[in-house]
Amino acid sequence: MKLARLGWLAWMPLWLSGCALNVERVHGHQLAVDDGDRLVEEGAMRFAAVGNLRVGLGSEGGGGDPSQEIMADIIDQLGGVDTSFIVLLGDMVRTSSSGEWRVFSRRMSDYLAGDRTQETGVTRMPVVPVAGDHDAMGDEFLKGWGATFPGAGRDIGFNRVGSWYVFDLDTAGHNWRVVILDPGKERLGSRWKEQVNWLEQAVGGRYEGLLVFMHEPLFDLGGPEVNMNPGGGAEELLTAIDEITGMSALRAVFTAGSHTSHVMLPDGPFGTLHVNAGGGGAPAHPLLRWGPADQTGRPADVHLETQFDLALLDRLRRWDEVNPVGDGVLDKARAKGSHEGFTGIIDGDALPTHGWWDVTLMGEALHVAFRHRLPNGQVDEIYRIVWADGEGWKPMRG
Repeated sequence: MKLARLGWLAWMPLWLSGCALNVERVHGHQLAVDDGDRLVEEGAMRFAAVGNLRVGLGSEGGGGDPSQEIMADIIDQLGGVDTSFIVLLGDMVRTSSSGEWRVFSRRMSDYLAGDRTQETGVTRMPVVPVAGDHDAMGDEFLKGWGATFPGAGRDIGFNRVGSWYVFDLDTAGHNWRVVILDPGKERLGSRWKEQVNWLEQAVGGRYEGLLVFMHEPLFDLGGPEVNMNPGGGAEELLTAIDEITGMSALRAVFTAGSHTSHVMLPDGPFGTLHVNAGGGGAPAHPLLRWGPADQTGRPADVHLETQFDLALLDRLRRWDEVNPVGDGVLDKARAKGSHEGFTGIIDGDALPTHGWWDVTLMGEALHVAFRHRLPNGQVDEIYRIVWADGEGWKPMRG
């Protein structure tokens, strides 16, 4: 009896949190495209991708709101540009509560189209939301996420919504398939198998290329401790997609694991591009330039895409010229001097990899550019990589 009572008490905080979530008081934002639908542009289709905003009650204090400032920089850069939508790659709030989601909606109302925005002449973007682990904290069935983005996710019956869905993007007569996934195997519980069984339907059919958006990554070189493929869900989902479609179909995977922004090509120029878009505002993590990928089942190290790696080192050198970071930070990044023989690491305090990814689809071509935000608020494109059929991925520095 005592053990049973303790078990109930252990679940009390989660139960109370779910009961306290008043979704009727959460304002909704407009989806760019519904599950199973298609978005069509006669010409190029451009969108922004960013994750780990962590907007919430903590951002109401007087100490400034880094995530809000970064998002403002994103929108300022996109001002006047015909942008179709923005992809929010999870961890939009610190934890799911009605208060957190209300603050998110209020803070983002100037940027995202929704049911409480006023007409001011500013173009507000519809959104493609991806659920992250923080968005599900204390909210197992993502009621807050669902109320903030009405209609998002797959209807899986019994008044439940899955945190996965699919749609098509038609640009210049070419069709791209987009699949939003939830790699959180443990937090999904019995819903995990429902998602896996749905995959064959989601990635079946005809299209020119496949894009995946999900929160937890397969490959990730950022964080206080590198944690690739957490829980094994990302690997299981991407392996299933490869088995269904053939490895050549998956062009790019966009994630937001660590609080960093980086890009990798583990399988070379004709393989899948892995983009981490986690530098959306949460306190920056350090970023390794290379590291072991044991958790993904790979015997060899993975590393930053070469031109992206060089772009960051050049950015650090230029930043140091006007804002000295110290020889130790430079040695650590270059893996030279006092750090000779160790892994090269970009210090998250000296040079945060905050920023966002600017993505353009034009027919069969896919352009992915990184807009890096310096600590002084300056945002520049420092890197771009382009996919073209028959040529693979071609990277270049900004």
